[in-house]
Amino acid sequence: MILAPIVEIFCDIDEFYKNYERESAKKFFPLAKDKRQRKTELSESEMMTIMILFHLSHYRTFKDFYLDCI
Repeated sequence: MILAPIVEIFCDIDEFYKNYERESAKKFFPLAKDKRQRKTELSESEMMTIMILFHLSHYRTFKDFYLDCI
């Protein structure tokens, strides 16, 4: 069982990614138009939240964490 404040962690990460995307759009070149840029099913914020929760948990492998908690 995870006793971490999941909602607060997600909100902080989501705020960070919104600011990061806004700032990185100013500094980096746009990607080529001929490549597909499909959206993933999980957002970057959701993926990072899962990874942080894994590191805060007692699980030794991500597979066990994913099967038991996610």
